[in-house]
Amino acid sequence: MISPPTRPLYISGTALIHRSEGVGVYTRRLLEGLSRYAPELPWKLVVPEDLQEAAQAIAPGRIEVAPVWPRFRRSLLREIAGSRAVAAHVHKIAPEALLLCTYDFHSHARPRRVLQVSHDCLPERFPQDNGGGLLRRWHRRRCLAWARRADRVVTVSRWSARDLTEIGKIAPERIAVVPAWLDRRFEQCPEDNMVAAVRERLGLPARYLLYVGGFRRYKAVDRLLHAYALARTSGDLPPLVLAGRIPRAPKLTRSLDVPATLAALGLGHDTVLCPGFIPDDDLPALYAGAALFVFPSLHEGFGYAPAEAIAMGAPVLISNRASLPEVAPAPHCQFDPEDTEALAEIIRAAVAAPERFRQPASPDFAGNAGIARFLATLSPLLATDHELRP
Repeated sequence: MISPPTRPLYISGTALIHRSEGVGVYTRRLLEGLSRYAPELPWKLVVPEDLQEAAQAIAPGRIEVAPVWPRFRRSLLREIAGSRAVAAHVHKIAPEALLLCTYDFHSHARPRRVLQVSHDCLPERFPQDNGGGLLRRWHRRRCLAWARRADRVVTVSRWSARDLTEIGKIAPERIAVVPAWLDRRFEQCPEDNMVAAVRERLGLPARYLLYVGGFRRYKAVDRLLHAYALARTSGDLPPLVLAGRIPRAPKLTRSLDVPATLAALGLGHDTVLCPGFIPDDDLPALYAGAALFVFPSLHEGFGYAPAEAIAMGAPVLISNRASLPEVAPAPHCQFDPEDTEALAEIIRAAVAAPERFRQPASPDFAGNAGIARFLATLSPLLATDHELRP
């Protein structure tokens, strides 16, 4: 799939600090995809010392450990120190290398070439959901400055590409749109007995509506709950399942207070079910068993959950914001997340006629297609016969 490289490739593993979040998922799928679809490509995963154990489970035999000093407990300081350690280590051992960064990154030291993956401009569009501290704002500015100097910037949607140009001031000719892809678990729908087994293990009824994702305020789960409560006033609906860890300290994490919202809306534990974190292996069956999947987010760089739900054959309703129409392009499956009454109405319509809200899975989101597009961007950067920077 790729010509023999002449420049060493090192991949930053700093995103693994957020292993269960979108950037961590993206990084794991990239590493797994490169190993599966481009086994001939040599690369090393460079991680700060504190992420060595997590990295070994993902890329055994390919780990390069970057020493970090000083060490911090605070997450943001760990990210900053880790990025600088990774870049300095690669610059020291292989200054002519290509460094691939899959998450916000900056450092004074730079290898010869840099390929930066920038997922979105969420911190700029929703600063209240990203923390407003001076250090965090400084860090984000430095990350965008690093990306502007990269040889190429990969992003996961056309929406994000526009944002990175308009907000991040990254030259459009440096940006390559490479949509994210789904892993092997979503290549085919699970059998009915697997769906039943997962449903029983999680304590779910035979029919349920489903949301999978986080509870940060921009996810707009509060609007989904208001619409669901309103829809129930016009007739019975299956229970709504909120899959994901319910925030224990919502104010601290700038997240929705789920128990308080449910109490205010009069939604009981038999009406809205919260099974908590769902293991990756259970997700395909969870999607496949849903009577309806609803995703109300105000901002997504890509939108893994709706793409996965579509691939598993679930009827899907999706917000019409940001990149989400690129994932689920059928207009009748989209809604304005700020119009609660309209959302309640479309939920009732989708429950009554679910077949109308199923969409074919896009082949663009298959693993082989995604890795092929990524390699097409990566390959020229590994060559040494010409320089890409002006």
